[in-house]
Amino acid sequence: MVWPDTALPTDNQIDCYDIVGETLAVTEGSLQAHMEKAKSAGPSILLLDHIEALAKRSDSSATGKSPPIVKITDDLVNDMRIAAAQIGWPIVLMGTTVDEDLVPGDLLSCFKQDLYITVRTFLLLPKYADKAGTE
Repeated sequence: MVWPDTALPTDNQIDCYDIVGETLAVTEGSLQAHMEKAKSAGPSILLLDHIEALAKRSDSSATGKSPPIVKITDDLVNDMRIAAAQIGWPIVLMGTTVDEDLVPGDLLSCFKQDLYITVRTFLLLPKYADKAGTE
């Protein structure tokens, strides 16, 4: 396999609050443009930060239906999966949120794996304290 010269993607972290537009079509277009760029960049990682901005759990609770962006996102994710298989290099798509309770379950299910990272508070041991201030 020959890796393309464009293997170092740019703009690979997308804040979803920045791509949500006035209309669903604008949001879909922005999301699709970023995914197309990731597909053409060679092996790439695309991070969709704050996916709760795309759809809120309260939106689906009020209507009893999934917000339309969920189907759009699922279709785009599946397109990415197919493209990765066809072009032969990996495309990793990650969606992150600080609180999964804010995100509709249908939107979370667009991302096939769950990864939880717990941040713990730690004490700086005295023998390392003097080194911490120098870095």
